[in-house]
Amino acid sequence: MNFRDVRALIFQRGWLTLSGAGTLFFVSHALSRSEQGLFFTFLSLAAIQSIFEAGITSIFFNFTAHERALLAASPSLPEAQHATARARLAALIKLSRRWFMTLAVLFSLLVGACGYFFVDAAVRRESLDIHWQTPYFLLIASISLSLLNLSRIPILEGFGKIADIANFRLRSSVVSVLLLWVGIAAGWGLWALAICYLVQNAFMAVQIAVAFRKLALPAPSAVESAEEGALNWRTEILPVQFRLAGSYFCGYFIAQAVVPFTLHFHGAVTAGQVGLMLSVFNALASIVASYMYAAAPKYAEYIAHRNLVPLASFFSRVTGVTLVAAVAVYACALLAAYAGKHSGLPVAGSLPSTAIVACMAAIGLANAFGGSIATLLRAQKKDPMLPMSVAVALGYVLAMALLQGASIERLFAAFVGIQLCVATPMALLALKNSRLLTHRSVAAA
Repeated sequence: MNFRDVRALIFQRGWLTLSGAGTLFFVSHALSRSEQGLFFTFLSLAAIQSIFEAGITSIFFNFTAHERALLAASPSLPEAQHATARARLAALIKLSRRWFMTLAVLFSLLVGACGYFFVDAAVRRESLDIHWQTPYFLLIASISLSLLNLSRIPILEGFGKIADIANFRLRSSVVSVLLLWVGIAAGWGLWALAICYLVQNAFMAVQIAVAFRKLALPAPSAVESAEEGALNWRTEILPVQFRLAGSYFCGYFIAQAVVPFTLHFHGAVTAGQVGLMLSVFNALASIVASYMYAAAPKYAEYIAHRNLVPLASFFSRVTGVTLVAAVAVYACALLAAYAGKHSGLPVAGSLPSTAIVACMAAIGLANAFGGSIATLLRAQKKDPMLPMSVAVALGYVLAMALLQGASIERLFAAFVGIQLCVATPMALLALKNSRLLTHRSVAAA
C-alpha cells in the first residue's frame, strides 16, 4: 500500500477535525442558539446527497481499480483482453458523467423543495426571526456542483490518485473554511455556510479538471469499437448499485436523521448541540477511516489476482490499525468534550451532555470495525452489507419513534445497543459468508 496515500488522507482529514474545532468556536460565539440549530440542520440536509450518490462512487472506484490492475500487472495477457479492459474503462467514464449529472439535477429539485418546506415549518413553529431562504438555496446549488465533481473523483482514485484527491480536498477545505470563519465572525450568519460550500466545490472542480486531463485514458471511440457487452450495466453494475443505494439510504437515517429529529421534537438549541458534536465525530471518523480507505485499491488488486493468503494478512493489519486509532481518537474526544462541558466557558452551552458524547464514541468504534469489513467486501465489486444497513436503520427509526418524549441521552443509548447487538454481529456474519479469509476459499483459488 502506498503510504503517501495514507499520509495525504490523514493530513486532509486531520485538517477537517482541526477546522471543525475552529468552526465550533466561531459558531458557538457568533451565532445565536437558534442559528446554530439551523446551521447543523442544513448540514444534515446536505448529507442527503449520500442517498442520491447511492454508493455509485465506490462502484466506479472498484471497477476502475480492477481494470487498471489487469492492465498494469498483466502485460502477458492477449491484446484482446487488454482492449476489453480499455473499453470498459472508457465505458465507466462515460457512464459516470451521465449518472452524476442526473443526480445533481434530481438533488437540486427534490431536496431543494422538500428541505425548504421542512425548515420553513420549524422556523414558523418557533417564530424565529432568521433570514435563511436564499442561503439555503445557494447551499443546495453548491452541493449539486459537488455531485458533478464526483463523476471524476472515483475514476482518478481508481487510477491510484488517492493522495492527489486528498490534497485537492485539503486545499479546497482550507480556503473555504477560512472563508467560513471570516464570514461567521463578520456576521454573515447562514450565508457564510452557503458561500463556504460554493467556494469549496468550485475550487475542487478546477483541480479535478486539470488532473483528469493528465490521465492516460482510453479514447472515447474505444467504447464504440469494443464488442457489445464489454461493460454490462444491467448485469454488472445495477445489482451492486441497488444494494449500495439501499445501504446509503439507510446510512442517512443511521448517521444524520437524528439532527432533524431533534430540531422537530427538542428545538433548535438542542439540535445545535447534537449537530455540532455529530459533526466533530464525523470528522474524527474520517481520520480513523484513512488507513482502511487507502487499502481499498490493494484489496482490489489481491482479489483480482486471487491472492487470498496475503489478502487475509493485510486485512487483519488494516483492521487492527483502524481499531487502535479509533480507540485513541474517540477517547481524546470524550475527554475534551467532558473538559469543555465543565469548563464554565461559553462553549460549554453549545455542547451536549457527556453521556451523549460517550454514546457517540461507542457508536464510532463499532462503525470503524464494520467499516473495515465493508471496505474489504466491497472490493469484490459486491455489497453484502445491505441486510445489516436495513436492520440498523429500522432499529434507529423505531428508537426515534418510540422515544419521542424521552431524553436525548436515552435515544443515543438505544443507538449504542443497536450497533452492538445488531450491526456488529451482522458484519461478522457477512465477512464469514464471503469466504475471502477462509482456507476453503484459498484452496479454491
